[in-house]
Amino acid sequence: EPSVDADTAPDAAGRWARWLVGTWAVLLALGALAVTFGWTDLALALDLDRDVHVAPAPELSEPSAS
Repeated sequence: EPSVDADTAPDAAGRWARWLVGTWAVLLALGALAVTFGWTDLALALDLDRDVHVAPAPELSEPSAS
């Protein structure tokens, strides 16, 4: 009678292979988007720059004297 390990080993290998292929597919898709639209546009689309805060220029932030 075959052991349980012998029956489940191909399933585990198949799951690993599908995970690996899926991971590379996602990475390749992101890479294609980055090349097509540019890294900056991709970062903006994914909101990767949400922690970067650019201070406005001083002349724009000061109230105008009347």
